[in-house]
Amino acid sequence: MADSDAGFLVSQFLTVALHLVVYAGAAIAAFVYFDRARLAALLTLGGVLLLALVTVAQPLLHSYMVDRINAGTVELPEFSRTMGLVGLATTLVHVVGLAALIAAVFVGRATAPAAPPGAGRA
Repeated sequence: MADSDAGFLVSQFLTVALHLVVYAGAAIAAFVYFDRARLAALLTLGGVLLLALVTVAQPLLHSYMVDRINAGTVELPEFSRTMGLVGLATTLVHVVGLAALIAAVFVGRATAPAAPPGAGRA
């Protein structure tokens, strides 16, 4: 990998560095609250693991494909098709990760009992 390629990869990771910090914070919080809310913590860990995986994999795949097109081993139509598939796959994994985080917020919460008819009226 040439210096310009390494610089490209570093710039790709700098744009997502704050995401990775937030995911790490969520994972730490999940470990802290693991005994208190086990299922929520597991969903959180699974969600942030998927989100972190996508956050790291997408720039790596993009950099790899750019290297291939620069080396002349891949044509533009194949590059476009592959990047489209990578984008679709990473979006789907991202959606699953976010769904796990949203589920973690609501899992294990007890429903509030319904107020009896006429309650709260003076």
